[in-house]
Amino acid sequence: MLAVAATMLSACATAFSPASISTTIAVTAPPPVEKSLRDGGSSTDLSVIGQPASPFRTLLSVRECAAAKCAAGIAKPTLAVTVQRVSEGQAAIRFSVNGEIGSSQTLTSQAGNATSEVTMSIPSGVTPINDQFAVDRVATIKVGEFRHVALPHGIRAYVCVAIPNAKGATDGSCDFSRVQSTKGAELGISAL
Repeated sequence: MLAVAATMLSACATAFSPASISTTIAVTAPPPVEKSLRDGGSSTDLSVIGQPASPFRTLLSVRECAAAKCAAGIAKPTLAVTVQRVSEGQAAIRFSVNGEIGSSQTLTSQAGNATSEVTMSIPSGVTPINDQFAVDRVATIKVGEFRHVALPHGIRAYVCVAIPNAKGATDGSCDFSRVQSTKGAELGISAL
């Protein structure tokens, strides 16, 4: 009798457990002169619908030239997404990006008891880009499709939502490496 009650309680807990969702967030900057693909990074996270996914932070080099004068900076964006609900192949999301650009930036990360720091700086004598940016969007997007937000200085932020199977794997539709490895692929991604 006790085993039957435990099984019933377990089934109830499973039936009411929050649904998981896979989110991919990414950011890129215009390519350096010697490269044709945009530089950047991405993160994929399993989270609970209605709860924020883990934020993604990175460092990016940006450069702008006008009339043979160039300026450069290091961007330190933070991207965050919350999937508020999923229904009929659509995901209602809140996507925010904020950051700053300066002559030098340090990114600190912690895993367990270990802390690491990465610092990027522009070369001395280069005119620095100093700026801040913040974007907060609420939208409904199609599951499995990337959408982007244009940011200052040619930076782009991306978001994609996928529904994982029971093992947490998805169909690969939110694989950002395909966007980064195909020249011009980011241009076909609709704005958020």
